[in-house]
Amino acid sequence: MAEQPALSFASLLRQLRSEARLTQEELAEAARLSPRSVSDLERGINSTARKDTALLLADALGLTGPVRNVFAEAARGRLPPADVIAALTASRNNLPTPVDSFVGRQMELGEITEAIRTGRLVTLAGPGGSGKTRLALEAAASLVREFADGVWFVALATISDGQRLPGTAAQVLGVSDRADEDIADTLRAWLRNRELLLILDNCEHVVEAACGFCERLLPACGRLRILATSREFLDLRGEHAIQTPPLAVPDDLALAPLSDAVQLFLARAAARAPWFRPDEADLGTVMQICRRLDGLPLAIELAAARLRALSLSQLAARLDDQFWLMTGGSRTGITRLLLQTKSVSGCSSGMISRVPALAMLSSATSVSTVGNTENQSPIHGGISAANRGNGVVGIQWASCISWASSPTITKRTAPSMTPVRINILR
Repeated sequence: MAEQPALSFASLLRQLRSEARLTQEELAEAARLSPRSVSDLERGINSTARKDTALLLADALGLTGPVRNVFAEAARGRLPPADVIAALTASRNNLPTPVDSFVGRQMELGEITEAIRTGRLVTLAGPGGSGKTRLALEAAASLVREFADGVWFVALATISDGQRLPGTAAQVLGVSDRADEDIADTLRAWLRNRELLLILDNCEHVVEAACGFCERLLPACGRLRILATSREFLDLRGEHAIQTPPLAVPDDLALAPLSDAVQLFLARAAARAPWFRPDEADLGTVMQICRRLDGLPLAIELAAARLRALSLSQLAARLDDQFWLMTGGSRTGITRLLLQTKSVSGCSSGMISRVPALAMLSSATSVSTVGNTENQSPIHGGISAANRGNGVVGIQWASCISWASSPTITKRTAPSMTPVRINILR
């Protein structure tokens, strides 16, 4: 594959002017330069600019802080123009940097990015552990340069009171409180003329507040787009609803190498147990493990991490104990399970994250139900005697639901879908 030519300053200036929605004449007027000066720089007739000219252009383009300085150095030929793009990208988002690779789901990524480009509100809905947050982050990272005022991630998993949502978003965006003004009104005024993408992650436990937040901001802020993740669709007018199901696991062994679920397991296994070298028979076992974990990315990642201490066959055998998987592997993975799981007895995600494991034992033997009231399916949360001795938390598997076709439509669920029980770790 031929290498892409290095970005020139002329191309950089044209790109930044286009993103600022300025003509050459408008840029020249804003920078107090002649149109000819701007034209010569954009056509490469002048490959560099003097420092004062560079700073005038930076100010006219709305560049500030470190980005302004990097632009001035690039204009003078002292830094590569690509450094300006890197500085701009870093200054326009607060997206967490992934610590591992993103595996598969290219079709879903394409659908999400296109929906964000064409719609104002996009919601990713699916069971806990199905990878909604990672999908949202991956899609958003590819769109940073398309939003003049950036892409901003608002984590809602740890807030238990929906009234805190506007303040949490304002804190992320750096919007300060004003005396005698509600923070939601301050935020709306600040966003009114800004072009940005706001990610509201884990809305399910504050869904009514999230709906009110979107209904209040979107009509007043014409260049704002919102990407939400939740176990429920927000059910708002104009919402582009995208279902995020677990990863599909094929029945045919020949298709195993093409399966996103299998590829995810192998990628995480390679990172945690680099000595693991699967043969064809192993691929069949991996496929069975992924199927028994119902294709849930988080469960697959936790299982793959156990290959540090177990063989593949031992791992498959241990899946009979539905709580064993949580006693090892990534501590952050277990925390995510706790945060994603909300007991039907009233324990919020934020509360669960603050309660030590042993304090949850009392709720471990409870039974919850999902689905319609005519044919409820119980989800049992028992703990074996051995695991009680280890202080293992019995989690209500409320997060581990899948979607099944059903004529039943419940409020804020996917059309023609109803939650049904699955045995995630039989």
